[in-house]
Amino acid sequence: MTADLGEDRAAWSTQTELLAQVRDLIAQANWLFASAHRGRGPEPPRPEPLPRPFDD
Repeated sequence: MTADLGEDRAAWSTQTELLAQVRDLIAQANWLFASAHRGRGPEPPRPEPLPRPFDD
């Protein structure tokens, strides 16, 4: 099955992708919380998603 996905995707397991998704969602949730509770200060920078090996 990994041969059908190409070399880049084969190096990135399903477990690794799920962990990256969890990391991205936690970063978004933290950003949303910080944005909602910032008071009059500047908006915090939006989190960048974790780079994937198959994103060019």
